Amino acid sequence: MSQEACQTASSISSRPQSGPIADKLLDVASLSLLQLQEWMQQQGYPGYRGLQLFEALHVRGLRDLHAVAVLPQRLRQQLCGAFAICPLRIESVRQSQDGTRKYRMLTHDNHLIESVWIPHASREGRHALCISSQVGCAMGCRFCATAAIKLKRHLTAGEITAQVHMVVHDLQAAVAGGLSIPSLREPQLLQRGADATQAVATAGFSNRLQATVANDAADQQCTQCRWVDNVVFMGMGEPLHNCEQVMRAVGLLT
Repeated sequence: MSQEACQTASSISSRPQSGPIADKLLDVASLSLLQLQEWMQQQGYPGYRGLQLFEALHVRGLRDLHAVAVLPQRLRQQLCGAFAICPLRIESVRQSQDGTRKYRMLTHDNHLIESVWIPHASREGRHALCISSQVGCAMGCRFCATAAIKLKRHLTAGEITAQVHMVVHDLQAAVAGGLSIPSLREPQLLQRGADATQAVATAGFSNRLQATVANDAADQQCTQCRWVDNVVFMGMGEPLHNCEQVMRAVGLLT
């Protein structure tokens, strides 16, 4: 997706977008489930195609419309012509002795933003993720290093939520690859089936983004791990200065 397309999506962030989608080159990852379903129906597709796309973007964390294999190829081509995706790329990760991981991510237009994953932030077993809402900041607080960057632009809701997806996927891959994160508990093993579903719900793991449940038909067990319990908007930027996109991101994440 072109840089111009993503910039167009970012530039309309102050425009109300509560009804059916009319604008082209919106950041598709910033749109609600209802908006995606409405667009699908406008194009002659059943509404469940909107749910499939929403899950691909916000459960699986995909940032390539061509990779949404559950959608017909023709529909994927239409989506690429109608919308943008503003991807992020992890440029570097630094881990401290206590397991805190600081991520530097590169936007499509070559700006750097930061996210920080903090294990056991509020209490044992509850992990927080600090994310950015803007590139730079216009508030000018003297104690903050971001103030020196000045405000470059707002992040779209899709770019805000992408930070969460990318950190979760990175943590999964890192631990699977043998990385040791101090004090991080091993995933719990839960009995598969109705009992497992009830146990996950009781434990507060109903959010599909925060809970990974992988069924294993061989041993009738599933592995569940919650990587992020709290999302904190204390990274780069002033969240209320980018209020619409931040609130849209909150809705997408919850």
